[in-house]
Amino acid sequence: MSATTGIIAAVFARFAVASEAVLHADTIGVFGFGLEPLMVFVCIALSIAFAIRAVIRWHTVKFDQVIGDLLKRVAFGETEKQLKTNLAIDLDCCFVDNERAIGLVKVDLLMSGIFCFAQIPAWLLWIV
Repeated sequence: MSATTGIIAAVFARFAVASEAVLHADTIGVFGFGLEPLMVFVCIALSIAFAIRAVIRWHTVKFDQVIGDLLKRVAFGETEKQLKTNLAIDLDCCFVDNERAIGLVKVDLLMSGIFCFAQIPAWLLWIV
């Protein structure tokens, strides 16, 4: 946690130093910041946003069956063969949904990693 806090503090300290600089009419930027600081800020914000999306549960994932429901099926006269067939169908539907949710989380982690590494050239452009 302290490493993340230090990085965020360093970023905003760098922004504070940049905001005190004299602005030139030929620079490209928004709100008095040049293109490089905006690239750094956007990369940091997007990497954190995608990491949060990967960690926070946005999609429901089902990995288990409720045993009580299975016992009720047996109690209502469902045979073992019917129970296994229905259980296989239910778990197959869960598998497809789970794979879709896992795929979305993998995309979020990939995008977070891309924007983390995209910070490196943005920082180098800004510092140099």
